[in-house]
Amino acid sequence: MDQILQGLFVSNHPDILKEKILQKILKSPKTAQDTVPVLNLAVKWSLDGETAFQCTSGVRLYENWARDNEEIFQKYFNKVLMNDILINSHQNPTAAIVIIEKSLQILKGTECYASLVKYFQQLITIFLKQNSNLQCLAIIFSLLMKQPKCVPVYQRYDFCCVIIDILYVTRTPKQGVNFLQEVKTINTAGQILFQLWENCTPNNSNDDTKKNSVHYLFSLISQPFDSPAVCLGTLSQIPVKSVEEIIDLINIDVINKPRISNTIYQILHWLDWPFSQRVHIWIIGIFEKLAAAGFDEVLKEIAQEAIVFIVNMLKPIASRESAAKILVHIYTKIQLSPDSTSHMIMSLVDIIPILAEEKSSTGLACIEILLANMELEIYWHSKEPFIKYRQTCFSIKELQLNKVKPLAALCNTSNCRNFTVPPLEIKKALTRKTGLCNVKNSCYMNSAIQVLFMLDNFRQEVLGMPVPPGGIISKLQEVFSYLLSSQRPSFYPSEFYCNANPSWFAKYEQQDCAEFLSHLLNAFDEEEKKNSTKTESLSDKNKGEITKCEIVDSKSRTLIDRNFFGKLRNSTRCLKCQTETKYEERFSFLLLALPHDDDEEEEVKEEKNINDKLDIRDLIQNYFTVEELKVSNQFKCPNCDDYRDGIRQVFLIDAPEYLNLTLSRFSYNKKNKKRSKIMAYVNYPKELCLKCFTTNDESLVVEEDINYVLCSVVIHSGYNSDSGHCILLSRHSCLINEHYTNLNNLLKDNWYIFNDESVTETKYNFSDTLKSSKSDTPYFFIYRRVTKELLDSGELCCNLEELLEKSVIPERFQKEISKDNERLFIKQKKKKKIVISCEKYL
Repeated sequence: MDQILQGLFVSNHPDILKEKILQKILKSPKTAQDTVPVLNLAVKWSLDGETAFQCTSGVRLYENWARDNEEIFQKYFNKVLMNDILINSHQNPTAAIVIIEKSLQILKGTECYASLVKYFQQLITIFLKQNSNLQCLAIIFSLLMKQPKCVPVYQRYDFCCVIIDILYVTRTPKQGVNFLQEVKTINTAGQILFQLWENCTPNNSNDDTKKNSVHYLFSLISQPFDSPAVCLGTLSQIPVKSVEEIIDLINIDVINKPRISNTIYQILHWLDWPFSQRVHIWIIGIFEKLAAAGFDEVLKEIAQEAIVFIVNMLKPIASRESAAKILVHIYTKIQLSPDSTSHMIMSLVDIIPILAEEKSSTGLACIEILLANMELEIYWHSKEPFIKYRQTCFSIKELQLNKVKPLAALCNTSNCRNFTVPPLEIKKALTRKTGLCNVKNSCYMNSAIQVLFMLDNFRQEVLGMPVPPGGIISKLQEVFSYLLSSQRPSFYPSEFYCNANPSWFAKYEQQDCAEFLSHLLNAFDEEEKKNSTKTESLSDKNKGEITKCEIVDSKSRTLIDRNFFGKLRNSTRCLKCQTETKYEERFSFLLLALPHDDDEEEEVKEEKNINDKLDIRDLIQNYFTVEELKVSNQFKCPNCDDYRDGIRQVFLIDAPEYLNLTLSRFSYNKKNKKRSKIMAYVNYPKELCLKCFTTNDESLVVEEDINYVLCSVVIHSGYNSDSGHCILLSRHSCLINEHYTNLNNLLKDNWYIFNDESVTETKYNFSDTLKSSKSDTPYFFIYRRVTKELLDSGELCCNLEELLEKSVIPERFQKEISKDNERLFIKQKKKKKIVISCEKYL
């Protein structure tokens, strides 16, 4: 058979005819005596075929005969053959990996598979050193994705170095047929490097792969270079936390000024990478490390040399965000010399008209940043002759940029917040809402605070509570007071952060918003009870006796209890003796389960299936549906004194004022032992209706339908519970319509997006945009209870603007906020004088 095949391919027949004959041979029965010769021929064609058709035919022939003769193939494919395929030189090295991949796939599950995989791990690094090109790297990554056991374990550092070498010498892919494939391969290389760094060698806690690889990476990029290693920009996709760890591994002490300058320029060129992300974190991290090590002069020199390059990187949209954040850091943390300032400002003459002509939101945002920082530099160098800035100021005046709205989103990072001098004239947002600064991953806390602030009646009662300073309630009063009266666009709640976070929350790490809010409400409740007990004890002491404070009626219930707590009745009935067991419990949150498969792969969970969308009303109904207790889920009947089949059901017997609903989006995958996020889209309506029961001689009678309207939605953006970002979509909860015609008319339909410092107006159809997002998922909701009796009384109906204006702020905070607003006004006045003094040189 091998001779027939050889004759076929040396003949002058066209490839179409050869293909038909080859297909017949592949479908025909195989004899044992022909197997080895045909496999040898197939390997030869695959690796050293003269044409592409002969190479692909060799691969097909090899796989076909190997699968049909597995017993012979197990003896045929051994370490000697693997060594010959991978190490010896061949015309088509990519086919070598294809042959290995197909061989291992066929032998998977056999006794020889493990030893062959281990041998492959030893050879793969040698193969890549001999074939250092993107094509071989791509085919290897394909194999590793399909067969993860083939990832080198004990040669991990060498494998990382080879990947870094290939990325270092690979030039930026050019637009063309293979552009997307090459970019995908390079991005995959970055992901695999990160995985190799994060996963230590089994049973070896001293694995220094990450540390040594990082040292090797920086030894490369710190060398003089002709062409920048732009493809290493794929490393910019590494998570922020890991980038910070990598930067900590850099030994600044042994790097001189030329080498650190080369390193920074190399990383700056990562901005040219088509899908660069978070390049600013690398640069700012190195800048901060230099500053901490005392290399202030080196840092200043490097920053001054890089200014013009960074300004030019504002032109491409892909690199604009990172470039802007690097600029903000340089301008606010590193004081440039007057000459460098002048040189930098003159470079704006070219870049500002380009951005203005673009008329995009990011372009206008960059203009705001450039103007702000120019103003800041002029402020710092106010004694320098302003004639240097004449041309720039004239160009800005021609563009009529006074109508451009401030857009601070691009400099909204922890590295760029604490300006020595505010770069812009600070005005409270047009929304009249104050944001909250992010205290290092405190978005979960900021969302929870704004949730409570937007509950108008609750906020008013909190502000009116007479409490001693220093406690949770007092700190919340302070934050509410600043959100109401401060003229600043955002408030920094550092003291509240230190006091309110539970002890089990790791400092400066992302946490669960619903869990934090639950803890905050409980802490608030306990403190209120404690304060109430002290007050009543002092009152009773004057009468000659001390009594405990007991909560008897609704008037003596705590603020948290009145607003957030309801009551459930749990009923369990034994199917054997029909004994029914009942107990009641208070609740402040309903945790609604999402349907999912425990064995489901994590990749599947990361995709939303909009066609199979869920509705929160169905999840609530499922919560109150009868549950069967059978097989492994039996309960112990107190009457039978044994485990029995039964049924359980939960009933709502006291509806809370504010209904808190949390979706159980985070689950533990037993298969891969990881926490993952359920990405299913859940529809949430503006109004809900719950059935509330009342007890009558221990039996339940339907009381009425309780109506609720939506107030707030917390969105989690990310793929797991340990990372991501929280934002709040909310509206005021006070009832503003006296006519009970439609639930939708009860609350003002002005919605806001609270994203840390940023507060913007939106509409209810914001939910439509979430359907197309992979990771932005609503998981926490607050609904406001409404009843016809409450509306008819007219007590809760109010004018929202009047309510906000007449809010009573504790006196100790009024003076503090007034002084802060006064200081802010003085700063604004000074900045206006700077602008005026600049304009006189035009």
